[in-house]
Amino acid sequence: MAAAELDRPLAEIGYLFSHQKEAVKWLLAHRTGGIYRGGILADDMGLGKTLSALVAARAMAKIHGCPIFVICPASLKDNWLREAAKAGAAIEVFSWAKMPKALESQKYLVIADESPLCTE
Repeated sequence: MAAAELDRPLAEIGYLFSHQKEAVKWLLAHRTGGIYRGGILADDMGLGKTLSALVAARAMAKIHGCPIFVICPASLKDNWLREAAKAGAAIEVFSWAKMPKALESQKYLVIADESPLCTE
């Protein structure tokens, strides 16, 4: 994703903060090159991790032509959908307990909310 694209306003919220732009660049760099394939964005609460992850996912989905699936607790489903609308990302959201078997045979990009890793 070009730096100019990160400077464009998002649908509902305006512009990304500089730390969010850096997070997007970091996520994309760890997905597309080098020996690392993926990463964990572990910024403090309230810094916009959800939005940063969705902007990066939107860019990767555009490049690879695959859908974006978010796996999260049922209680956070509406939040992910709301943030995806702000980021201009089309997503499907599933809870860990209700993952469809059909996903096993598809090419897709997954964002896993850290909450279920600790509680479900």
